[in-house]
This record gives sequence, C-alpha cells and structure tokens, in this order.
Amino acid sequence: MFFNSSDPEEPLFGHGVDAATVGMLVDALTDAGFVLTAVERVHDQVGVLVAELGGDDATADADT
Repeated sequence: MFFNSSDPEEPLFGHGVDAATVGMLVDALTDAGFVLTAVERVHDQVGVLVAELGGDDATADADT
C-alpha cells in the first residue's frame, strides 16, 4: 500500500503488486464491516493495517 504516490524507482515497488493507497484499502475494509485498530507506516510504499470485524454481530459472537 502507498502512503504517497507510487514510485517505480523505489526498491520496494513491484509492477505485480496492486498499487492501492491507504485510503482505498481503509475504504474497502470499512465497507466490508471492519474497524481499523492501527495503521503503521513502515516506508512510503509499505504499511500495515490492523482491523477487527466490527458491529453487534461480532460482539455477540465473542460473548458466546
């Protein structure tokens, strides 16, 4: 994922990797019902998103 625009000159850039930005990935996760709990920037082109399934159904399942 990219925090800035993709840069083919960067050593971590790969044409075989989807060039999704953080915003695109966050939107996809939240649209699917996940809640982001952490976003860690490792490099301009590498990061980690941590998410948990949100909503009342997830809470009810955890209690049983």
